[in-house]
Amino acid sequence: MSPSHSFIDSSRHPLDAGRAPAWASEWGQDRYGVFAAFTLEAVTQRLRWVPPGRFWMGSPEEETRGLANDDTERAWFEREHPRHEVIITQGFWLFDTPCTQALWQAVMGENPGRNRSSQDSLLQPAVVRNTGQRQVARV
Repeated sequence: MSPSHSFIDSSRHPLDAGRAPAWASEWGQDRYGVFAAFTLEAVTQRLRWVPPGRFWMGSPEEETRGLANDDTERAWFEREHPRHEVIITQGFWLFDTPCTQALWQAVMGENPGRNRSSQDSLLQPAVVRNTGQRQVARV
């Protein structure tokens, strides 16, 4: 790929106009970058701004050659190849942390997690893709 991509505008982010997105209950910038958060039923979720740009994904084959101890590790290393450039043409908001059971409950109205003793900090266990897509649409 060519080293220059003129369609990437990395000079601005959603907060540079001095106001938060309409959905944000808090926003700002810290040592990790730009953030915004929303609060739903007393559960707050912070998001980070991922700006447009490019990065290399994967590992060069020579970097992982001979490291696998078994077939499972070998298969994992093979998924790391080939190394390739990823281009993000538009920035987007990404959750700062994984989804907690408390947030899942607030959005979906149910909690499929088994351990419900401390929903604030427990991560929501894996859910099927379609259910996760429904949660994203509701947020």
